[in-house]
Amino acid sequence: MTLAAKQRRAVAESVRADIGAFVRVGHVATLALAGQTDFRSLAQSIAVAVRADRLAIVRYDPAPDRHDIVFDFGGVDHVKLAALISTAASGEVGSLKTYSGQYSQKVTVLLGRSEGHADVLFLAGADPSVTELLGHELAFLWARRRKGLVTEMLGKDDAPRTTQGKAVLSAENPFALTRAEVRVCQSLADGLRPAEITQRLQVSLPTVRSHLRSIYAKTGLDGMVAVVHRLHEDARAA
Repeated sequence: MTLAAKQRRAVAESVRADIGAFVRVGHVATLALAGQTDFRSLAQSIAVAVRADRLAIVRYDPAPDRHDIVFDFGGVDHVKLAALISTAASGEVGSLKTYSGQYSQKVTVLLGRSEGHADVLFLAGADPSVTELLGHELAFLWARRRKGLVTEMLGKDDAPRTTQGKAVLSAENPFALTRAEVRVCQSLADGLRPAEITQRLQVSLPTVRSHLRSIYAKTGLDGMVAVVHRLHEDARAA
């Protein structure tokens, strides 16, 4: 097979994967915004589709210059988020804005605006071109969410609680981690960073990040720092 043919096949496979991820976002978003499934499932499907490390949905009220986190997946830096939320809340609904960061690019999508407030999707490490394709669909679905859903979300913690007293890497596997996710956790416990884990496990960085997103979702821990902290706590208690 020629190099050009290999490249065309790789592009075709990537497009099919993107379409599948987009379809899943639409399906999960419809359920989550109707209150029929939790926001963590929606956040995970969006993160996979746009290749984001972390994301948050934020409600911004410009009058008192206040922002409330509706949902945080992966551990978003709330201080840095507050610094850009007013800019993110301006413009057309469904529009995308990008911001350069020290470690990764930040992207925001204006999901909707009503009753004096704006709802914004914030993503870190996302692919802007892919996010732009998805942004208008998410805004369309957001406008059709169940009435009062966000108010309910702001009044409770939607994230599932971690299993009390159960070590993440215990033999009974209380969080139903896959073997690959267990190896990622073991590597984190050994002090390795994602780039170093790729070398140990002989996998790509996107694969490691995908495993991390799944670990966050299964354990209810918000981000890699929280996972490492939990693993160290488990080790001390053993």
